[in-house]
Amino acid sequence: MQAINRNRMIAFAFGIYSILSLLLLGAFNFFETNIVITIITHFAGLIGFEWLFLELSKKGRTNKEILVIKTISFFLSGFMTAVICFLFLSLNTDMLLAYFSSFVIIPILPASLLMMYELFVPIDRLLTMSIDHSIDNAAEEKSDKTLSIKNETGKVILKTSVSSIICFESNDNYVITYYLGKDESVKKSMDRLSLKNIEEILKEESIAFERVHKSYIVNPDFVDSVSGRSQAYKLKISTLNKEIPVSRSYDISIFKG
Repeated sequence: MQAINRNRMIAFAFGIYSILSLLLLGAFNFFETNIVITIITHFAGLIGFEWLFLELSKKGRTNKEILVIKTISFFLSGFMTAVICFLFLSLNTDMLLAYFSSFVIIPILPASLLMMYELFVPIDRLLTMSIDHSIDNAAEEKSDKTLSIKNETGKVILKTSVSSIICFESNDNYVITYYLGKDESVKKSMDRLSLKNIEEILKEESIAFERVHKSYIVNPDFVDSVSGRSQAYKLKISTLNKEIPVSRSYDISIFKG
């Protein structure tokens, strides 16, 4: 239905454009018939034939065939209208060549515009799809980013996806990393590091975890709720079945939003 309406609109627009062009070229002066009848006949013929050829273009087997039929449809509809008007209206035969030539000139602009539209719109859609695909890939890459934690000697002591890390807890000279394993169960890794080292690593990797307490850095995605009152807030992390204290200096509003 949409294609039919679109073809009708194209045919109607072509009819208007052609009549204005014929008036500008003075083609109607070649006829001895009443100018109103001449214009109506031309208008009806141009619209009817153009719509017919656009509908026939649907029978093209390939996009290239469809484009060719649509492009030449403007010339064909103009030529067929010229033949009909020549047969049924009183055309001055001395002006026959000039009259038919006008239907070679007039279709050039709409045919060119249609060809440009059909050729460039698919490219634009392809570029849009490519951009969307790149954005999706970037988002996926971000969510699946891997964090590698190394000790002082450069040895990798923990390597896991950022999205699986729940929090880091300081324990004397060690840091406990809570994270989800492949089976979605909570795992722990205790390594000889400071929470300051962890902060530096996260900053270098542009990972937005929150240092909420001198002993804790949390992944905001795992914070379920905030409990307590001013200067005594706690973050509830159901995954750990644990409440993490919040320092008085920390702005808790990030978790209340």
